[in-house]
Amino acid sequence: MGYYTIQELVSEEERIQCVFQTDATDCSFLDPSALGKDLAANTKLELPLWMAAALARHGTVKTLVPTCLNSRFRNVVKAGPSAANLRDMNQYYFEMGKKILPLIEDDEEGQAIDDILRVAFGGERYKAILDHSMNSHDEDTTEFTRKLTEFEKELFQAGLDDAEDFLSWKRRDNDLIKCAKVIHMKKRKREN
Repeated sequence: MGYYTIQELVSEEERIQCVFQTDATDCSFLDPSALGKDLAANTKLELPLWMAAALARHGTVKTLVPTCLNSRFRNVVKAGPSAANLRDMNQYYFEMGKKILPLIEDDEEGQAIDDILRVAFGGERYKAILDHSMNSHDEDTTEFTRKLTEFEKELFQAGLDDAEDFLSWKRRDNDLIKCAKVIHMKKRKREN
């Protein structure tokens, strides 16, 4: 997890389907429909990602593939990554995908999720975000940004800011040349 970034914290609140592998003593508060104090093995629950990850590391639960990353939605993304509305699938699509990947036990399923995350962000979708951010000066970008995830919106805004800085430099309005914000984003992602 990044160091106290809002996006990272909020993305870990996404709920993930889990199946308990063991009996969970005094954990019925997690399931409002539970009758006793304990949760029996094979109980299926939705838990926040942060809790599911901690329990999966200890072998208490098995995480299931989230709906936004299942085979049906992967086919939608494969059909046209730039046209797919990832925000409707999950506004923290990439962050959640990155965090759920180590929790998936099925290697084939894990590889499919890894591949779709690369397809979804790479290529034409990434180029479209950069193109719109660099060439949308003084235009309404609401329609374009409506289908972007939170990470993509951050990248888009950094591109807009850098394009504005470039135009300002070209007009000789600024006295100091600054490093592009996109570079800082890439560096921060590499450190994580």
